[in-house]
Amino acid sequence: MSKNLLKPSIYSKLEIINNSLLEEIYEDKDQIGLYSGLTGIGLLMALNYMATKNEIYFDKLSEVLDRTIDYIQLSEELKHNYSVGLAGWGWLIEFLINNEIIEANDDFNVNEIDAYILKCLQEQFATGDQDILNGEIGIANYFLKKGNLEAVTAIVDFLVETKIDNLNETYWLRRNITDVGPIVDFGLAHGNAGILNFLIRCYNKGFFKELCVQLITRNVTFFINNVQPFEVANSYFPNAILEGKYKSGNNSLAISRLSWCSGDLTIWYNILKAADVINDINLRETAIHALVLNASRIDKPYITSADF
Repeated sequence: MSKNLLKPSIYSKLEIINNSLLEEIYEDKDQIGLYSGLTGIGLLMALNYMATKNEIYFDKLSEVLDRTIDYIQLSEELKHNYSVGLAGWGWLIEFLINNEIIEANDDFNVNEIDAYILKCLQEQFATGDQDILNGEIGIANYFLKKGNLEAVTAIVDFLVETKIDNLNETYWLRRNITDVGPIVDFGLAHGNAGILNFLIRCYNKGFFKELCVQLITRNVTFFINNVQPFEVANSYFPNAILEGKYKSGNNSLAISRLSWCSGDLTIWYNILKAADVINDINLRETAIHALVLNASRIDKPYITSADF
């Protein structure tokens, strides 16, 4: 990664990570995940190569890809999801091909893999697991990147079937937490911000644009209805609320995480992107202001109970 593009403190940390990964041997690794395995390492090597054109990163990327292909071909059972399975691996392959880092070849078996992922997706609809990491939305992002209309249509139809319309807002429940029951999850990794992110991507890709605008507008309204006074709560949004306790605009104040998976940063970032879709300048300015204000949370507590 170019040193000129990053602050020295960030570059130094990235350099430590890169050096550690470059030194490691991956021939015995059996975790192919994008989130926590070889595919994620491959993505970082690809980004480094794109930024520097240093062949050392391309060589390590090739090593990682060879290992993932061997593992996929030899394994009798593979996960299909985005975080640790084939959808994340397939996303990386598509990314590398689109950026002309590698060429498509038969070793990838993409048609067979896509058919398997699509079959698993149809079965997964019954679980109500809509999150980006392990559920339908992660798989949706993979198929969306490939422009697979059949898969994208199935996922959009599922979102329409499972949405909850409440007055002027629309939101989705997270139903895969068996010990507490359905919850209204605000976050990116497992909740409404992740679905909003998919709908924005879907719109930008040219799929179901009119429907996406309707759903985006009403889901953004859901978030805006539940904005907390930042000065009092130290965050704009809670992490999650039990379905039975959710009262739009009248929930108990709760500080949320300041992280990628949940919390203000990724929620407001997606609201910022949504503002461009629905052409709302005021919303865009509000989102930018909130993101800047959240940068002041570095000395404040950032994790608390979700109150369930």
